[in-house]
Amino acid sequence: MMMAPNTLRCAGSLIRHGVIRFCVASAVATLACACADRTLSPLSITVLDGESNQPIVGARVVADTPSFKHPLSITAAIFKQDGPQSSAAFTGDDGRATVEYLAGHPVRIGVLARGHAMLIRNIDEPWIGVFDLRTDPGEPGTPLRARVEPGR
Repeated sequence: MMMAPNTLRCAGSLIRHGVIRFCVASAVATLACACADRTLSPLSITVLDGESNQPIVGARVVADTPSFKHPLSITAAIFKQDGPQSSAAFTGDDGRATVEYLAGHPVRIGVLARGHAMLIRNIDEPWIGVFDLRTDPGEPGTPLRARVEPGR
């Protein structure tokens, strides 16, 4: 049984409109997710001398959130969200600095202090609690400690 040409055109039009509606709905959902992914959360980091446990003033603290969008993502390109998030601060008199990371994503913490070993660590779930990071034994310089906790 053959269908009339008008019936085929009508069916093709419905399919095209259905596909277009699906694409528009997908794009809106993707845009909403892309905006939500940019929520920044604070991390409080206290830097201490690994031997004396005294706070270190003027240490540079960096928090890097790696790229979390596929490089070919259209929404990432539109919103310039395809790169990593980075935040840096220097510790005050109490050895504390506050940096930001992308909420819900892993973060890499780096600490540099004059005369101390360099500390770089990845934290997969920084929002779940307090982390006590230490430099590796044998690193050049005085050992360093960093206490990382969700921001205040």
